[in-house]
Amino acid sequence: MNREEELAKQYLKNLPSISLDFEPDGNVPPDFLMNDSIAIEVTRLNEHIEIQGVLKRFDDESFSIIAYVENILNSFNSAINGTCFWASINIKRPFGNRKKTKKKLIELLKSFDRTQNVNCRLEYPVTNGLSVSFIEGTFDPSAPVFRLGGIDEHDSGGWVYEDVATNSMHCINTKSLKVSPY
Repeated sequence: MNREEELAKQYLKNLPSISLDFEPDGNVPPDFLMNDSIAIEVTRLNEHIEIQGVLKRFDDESFSIIAYVENILNSFNSAINGTCFWASINIKRPFGNRKKTKKKLIELLKSFDRTQNVNCRLEYPVTNGLSVSFIEGTFDPSAPVFRLGGIDEHDSGGWVYEDVATNSMHCINTKSLKVSPY
């Protein structure tokens, strides 16, 4: 049972006078059968982004991009005059080629050979999908020079009605195709 199904089960179990069977026909729809007569198929409503004509879950893409950038920042282990910096990243979609992004981000980090070279009032564009700004932090010899301190996702949030409507239709269409054979 995945997380979404577990949450649905907890909710449904709190309803008065119901019987609930999980996957009554095996690992095929529905996820639950309530009172032997109501089929329930569970899905998570989440934000999607269209990249090259394909809808992708925003949070799947987001987690991997953030981890990727954080690994690059953490791998940079050159000390800059005993100073550390917090990096705030601004992500835009499409993110672009990760190898090129890595190369350009490392070039930027290497250009900071002295503390004075890091302008904490600037946002440094790395690629069309990534920019970085810095805040000087307290030196910690056991920590990387650049640590991820903030994340701004240009494509996330904002006015939600259109996103909810679009993503609801995406979920309805996806689940309709899934349950149509049953």
